[in-house]
Amino acid sequence: MLGWLLTLGGLAASIIESAAKIMIFTRVVNYPPGPTWFEPAQIDFSFTTLIAGLILITVARVMTLGAKMQEELDATV
Repeated sequence: MLGWLLTLGGLAASIIESAAKIMIFTRVVNYPPGPTWFEPAQIDFSFTTLIAGLILITVARVMTLGAKMQEELDATV
């Protein structure tokens, strides 16, 4: 659960932060409306949170499989 929260929450926080920066920038600089002022370089994304979240999801799946295998081993012995 923590892995999914970290992955999706980090992505959502990056999008919200970038949108807020762009909106503040357009209000201060007073560009004409339209898509001409937008540059993809204005979007910041933290790859650290994405990688950490994916690692946590992977570790959780491996631990789940390990617990199932341990239960099967305990039942057969």
